Amino acid sequence: MNKSKILFGTALMSIMALSLVCAFGVSSPYWEGNPLKMYPGESKIVNLNLQNIAAASESVTVKLEILQGSEIASLDKNEYIVEAGSNKDVPLNIKVPSDATIGTKYTVKISTTTLSEGTAGGVGMSTGMLTVFDVMVTEKTVAEPKSNVNIYLMIIAIAVVLIAIIYVLSRKR
Repeated sequence: MNKSKILFGTALMSIMALSLVCAFGVSSPYWEGNPLKMYPGESKIVNLNLQNIAAASESVTVKLEILQGSEIASLDKNEYIVEAGSNKDVPLNIKVPSDATIGTKYTVKISTTTLSEGTAGGVGMSTGMLTVFDVMVTEKTVAEPKSNVNIYLMIIAIAVVLIAIIYVLSRKR
């Protein structure tokens, strides 16, 4: 009898846990180990992607808060609604100070929390996630001008071929 109670309890808890599956997620093009590289004075917009994926049947309200790195990062607004089964890009503005030293590392940490609606007598659940990445200050790279050597070689080759054709044709006459 004791084994059946344990089995029944485990099955019941498993079924209840299925209703708690969260279909919300956050993705970023940068993460720990894959830093954003910027030069002093540079500004860039990094899109964080909020996902309310397949299993979701309701839209969610998401609150974002910059926990670390607010000296270089800012958000246009702090709350977004993500419809069920969709994605929403959130622009994160990054601006490296013009007096930043090459090699400086800034850490950006953003908290993302779903806000639960007030439930009549029920328990509201929310999901919290952290997005963390580094911004490395690097030297500004200057694009090297394309070499015109290939163009000059091609012009010379065409000229040589044309001269050879003219010479051959004039010798035949």
